[in-house]
Amino acid sequence: MKNEILLATNNAHKLEEVQAWILANRLPWKIIGLNEAGINIDVEENAPDFKGNAWLKVRAIQEFWKGNIIADDSGFCVEALNGKPGVLSARYAGEHGNHQNNIAKVLDEMKNEVNRKSYFITVLAGVFNQIEFTIEGRVEGHVARQLQGWGGFGYDPIFIPSGNSRSFAEMHMEEKNQLSHRAKAFENWITWINQNKF
Repeated sequence: MKNEILLATNNAHKLEEVQAWILANRLPWKIIGLNEAGINIDVEENAPDFKGNAWLKVRAIQEFWKGNIIADDSGFCVEALNGKPGVLSARYAGEHGNHQNNIAKVLDEMKNEVNRKSYFITVLAGVFNQIEFTIEGRVEGHVARQLQGWGGFGYDPIFIPSGNSRSFAEMHMEEKNQLSHRAKAFENWITWINQNKF
């Protein structure tokens, strides 16, 4: 389908977040995930940066899908930890996707740290109307001293965006989608689409 875009993920939370953002902005595209597209692939994300990991996913999926593709790589970066967890965000404590252990490790490493500046970043890579793109979005904030809230996913319970007292995990999806790194990346992507007059 012309208006169908494959989001290169098996992460149901990420897919739901992007679908909600597309819907809220009344955009004319249907976002589907790898499962819905019938693609069963697990790409090893071993590039040294977010952009590289996003493109690894795009190139792998182009073997199976010839339409529009968006892949992203996102991470949580803490200034006092020299940018870590960074590209290792999903497996910072060792086991891939163990959010509880990842959060516990960051909180432990930050327990005596005064500088709590951090940011979330998303790098989008993909192909739209046969044109390749790479786009970034980020949101600044700081690391909470303890878990705040039970919503969201990943590091959301310990990230407080600038100008707020609540973490991403304490916000409704609609509110988070106005502030998040992923939302900012998609806003920048829409700007790119408009500039290219697709």
